[in-house]
Amino acid sequence: MTDFIPILQVVVFAGAAWLSGYITTFSVAIPHIALAPPLIAAKQWEDFYDRGKLSAPPFGLVLGSLFGYLSYSLGGLSSSQGRVYALAGVVTASTIPYTLIVMLSTNKKLQAYAAKDALSKEEKEAKVATQEVGKLLSAWGAFNAVRAMMPATGALLAGWALMRW
Repeated sequence: MTDFIPILQVVVFAGAAWLSGYITTFSVAIPHIALAPPLIAAKQWEDFYDRGKLSAPPFGLVLGSLFGYLSYSLGGLSSSQGRVYALAGVVTASTIPYTLIVMLSTNKKLQAYAAKDALSKEEKEAKVATQEVGKLLSAWGAFNAVRAMMPATGALLAGWALMRW
């Protein structure tokens, strides 16, 4: 039964690294999206966000579970390797609460702009929407970059445990 543990160790290491890269791609796209008019930019962001939320959270939960299984299989919290895998799982899966706690208000504001069909005359004249959407996209990109570091940290911990430091 433990024959597949080394394979699983490599899978979770690679999976966490992949998830970090996947999440990072959304931050890389933000400066380009921000070049569009505000409502178009918000709609483009929402398309990216909707795609990401369908795939990244389930993948993060699966990885967190696999890290937990590895931790348990390798001695749990009573072994140093088990503790490292447990920590890797918690850090990797923490992208979900981070999104809900830190990013949710920014997401909702961007979604409100994405839902609009047109800007009001006052918004156009004052260029409020352009400035606000730009600031929201910039903030979201920074928040997302931090979020991408969570599975990256999980991958680093998994690599450390895999090499048996």
